[in-house]
Amino acid sequence: MENTYKNITIEDQIIKEHIIKYPYIQFQDIVKLLFQRYFGPGHMIKSSKSSYAYLQEEINNILLDNNSTLLEDIGGEYVRIYLSEYVRQNKDLKLLNKYFVKSANTITPKTNNFKEVLESIKHLDNINFLDNYDFTPTHHSNIYNEYYSPHYRVINKKYVKELIK
Repeated sequence: MENTYKNITIEDQIIKEHIIKYPYIQFQDIVKLLFQRYFGPGHMIKSSKSSYAYLQEEINNILLDNNSTLLEDIGGEYVRIYLSEYVRQNKDLKLLNKYFVKSANTITPKTNNFKEVLESIKHLDNINFLDNYDFTPTHHSNIYNEYYSPHYRVINKKYVKELIK
């Protein structure tokens, strides 16, 4: 089910870019994008060791894609580092995990900003997702997973140079 947002005015440039880049993006995926922008990866970290084990497991279960991008701006202080391209370029997984954990541990939540942006895009909510949304992390929609198979880590932009050198 292709998105229905093509002719709707959206102030947020990052959301516009994602709608264009991912024609099957759903409202739930936009909320996830915004959540990551304002809260980073903090909701995913239990320990550095378990994070690394999960990263290795995920790497073993993805297809390496020659057409993948390495990083994607999600606005604010964060980017998504795509695992397929990171591995394809033989980058250091321990370093990625280190900065993923550091990113998670240095978050200053911007709850009010998040709520304001959600309010400003409420008119896009064609499935009434926000009616039952409790401002916690959400997964990508099944449609998004099916079309894009997203595998990435959200990292603070201040660590990018070290990761991609």
